[in-house]
Amino acid sequence: MHSLTSKHPYESAPEDIHTPSSINNERYVLLVRDPRDVIVSSYFELVKHGKFWGFGYTGDISQYIREPIGSYETLLTFMQRWVEFCICESENAIIVRYEDILRNPAAQLEIILRFFRFPIDRDKIFRVIYVASFENMHRLERNPIQGKLLRRSNIVGTNILRPGSYDDPESFKTRRGGHGNYIHYLSKQDREYLRLKMREFKHVSNNSLGYESPLENSVQ
Repeated sequence: MHSLTSKHPYESAPEDIHTPSSINNERYVLLVRDPRDVIVSSYFELVKHGKFWGFGYTGDISQYIREPIGSYETLLTFMQRWVEFCICESENAIIVRYEDILRNPAAQLEIILRFFRFPIDRDKIFRVIYVASFENMHRLERNPIQGKLLRRSNIVGTNILRPGSYDDPESFKTRRGGHGNYIHYLSKQDREYLRLKMREFKHVSNNSLGYESPLENSVQ
């Protein structure tokens, strides 16, 4: 597949993002999450983990979501381009929402396995769900020596799964999980800005992903 952009996401402007193209009938799973939750996580990744990757940010979250490069509009453009791709390649691409995985991880894993024509082994599915659960990943991030299984995949104990500071709960990669938690970090004006900006991207809002409806009453 051709890259959507040659730049790091934090360095990309919306105009740097291009629609991907398929190669040799490969199959694709697009995993999406409410962009309002994503942009809050992106802010904390940049502020708390940027030192691991050579990036940083000194502004507040209200400033960050309005940055012209590497922020909310770049994220929405990225999501829009990928959804357009999945629509055009509907025989070889599916979209899975993070929120649906939270509600029923086993069902979503079965959808993915069937899409790739893999056999269904429910015992393995539930084992994977446990190992990759937010609670277990958070425990391993706090105590990496316990992560025997995931250590073999070179995740536990590396910068991929390491808090910026063990004394700062907001610096953990496994920070909160759930959905709709963006409301705890953004003012009413900021939330309205995100909602209106998202309306400009029809496939991200109601048309394809259904993220325009406010989540204020269903925070998990």
